[in-house]
Amino acid sequence: MTFFIDPDIPRKSSNIDGTIGEDEAGIPLPSLIEISVAGLCNRACVFCPHSDPDYPSVTAFIAPALIEKLASGLAEMGFKGQVLYSGFCEPLLDKKVFDHIATTRNHLPDSRIELITNGDVLNQKRLHRLFENGLSTLLISVYDGEAEMEAFQTLCAEAGLRDDQFVIRPRYLPP
Repeated sequence: MTFFIDPDIPRKSSNIDGTIGEDEAGIPLPSLIEISVAGLCNRACVFCPHSDPDYPSVTAFIAPALIEKLASGLAEMGFKGQVLYSGFCEPLLDKKVFDHIATTRNHLPDSRIELITNGDVLNQKRLHRLFENGLSTLLISVYDGEAEMEAFQTLCAEAGLRDDQFVIRPRYLPP
């Protein structure tokens, strides 16, 4: 039996090192906050609820006021962990995701802000906007094969991204 160990695990571990703070009562704060900005996705991956025909695909997006409230509340608590835009959705389907990242960065300048995408709507303009608004790292999950992985490598290289600004994750591997 062949095992696949995600090479991203050491990066994930180092992201939380030294980020777990405490509130005024000494209660540990979380090291990671995950935000799902939408109720829909453009794919139906087998591991996701969207693959279930009975799972509702809701065309709704998180309100900017909620992002503001969350980010400012985390800042008041001294949160320095990671904010991850992900969940059971494609975050780039929300046109306001760039503003959400900027709001989060404004309130949490010392936090890591990451976004997981399937990359289907990713292009140079969107790539630049993500980082201009404060994104730390973009994680691209590749489901269609080696050629798509190479295309995303080229896209990120042409955008001038550093190696620590993107992770291309092969998700097309066999079970």
